[in-house]
Amino acid sequence: MADEDTVVRGYVQNIVYLSLALFVGYFIFKGQIRRWRLRFFAWSLAMLGCKSNKVFGKYKVKLFHSMEKLKNTVGPLKVLEIGAGGGVNFQFYPSGTKVTCLDPNPYFESYTENNVKDSRGVKLAGFIRAYGENMAEISDCSFDVVVSTLVLCSVSDPDRVLKEVKRVLKHNGKFYFMDHVCAHNKRGIIYFFQRLLSPIWRLIADGCELTRDTGSSVKAAGFKLLDMQQFTAPTKLCVIKPCCMGIATK
Repeated sequence: MADEDTVVRGYVQNIVYLSLALFVGYFIFKGQIRRWRLRFFAWSLAMLGCKSNKVFGKYKVKLFHSMEKLKNTVGPLKVLEIGAGGGVNFQFYPSGTKVTCLDPNPYFESYTENNVKDSRGVKLAGFIRAYGENMAEISDCSFDVVVSTLVLCSVSDPDRVLKEVKRVLKHNGKFYFMDHVCAHNKRGIIYFFQRLLSPIWRLIADGCELTRDTGSSVKAAGFKLLDMQQFTAPTKLCVIKPCCMGIATK
């Protein structure tokens, strides 16, 4: 019996020591772990960006086609893209567009620089490391266009982001947005799975929310004009099939 007690005590001590070592190690290497996580997320999202354009590309063409007309009216566009990631939207912008990217992850910057080289005359005006909820580095009424695609689903406070979007847009400036949203039918199978998978999805997708109603948030933001439509994304992932896109005018 004494031998069994010794074995149990030794086992418990090993568990305690290992847990303590992991706890201490986490705080020692916390900064490095965060950098590795951000670097990996930037790499993975940059790789997925091309695939996402295969799913959403035709809708982006439809969404952004009016930029060319806007360019003919105001001249080369000054665009702020929130959560620009690796710059997968650059190919849809008119030639001569000057894009300022805003993203809290600094490891996206190299990907945006590479993508802008492959774009049709699009120019990278800068990369601002900040969250959409606080764009204090940007002056009021600075941009002709603000763009957000598949981003408002992941921000911590979409209402604050939209308030900042309105602030940095020029008078009559345009906000182009696209996002997956919660299913309209709250009793349907898609909404059921959105609710079921939300916790794990939020964890693996860097805070992305499956049940967010982006369209309603944009409507409530107080834009002068809003042209918005719902669509169903051609993807096998049913939880991100319900989508909306549109243009809001300040």
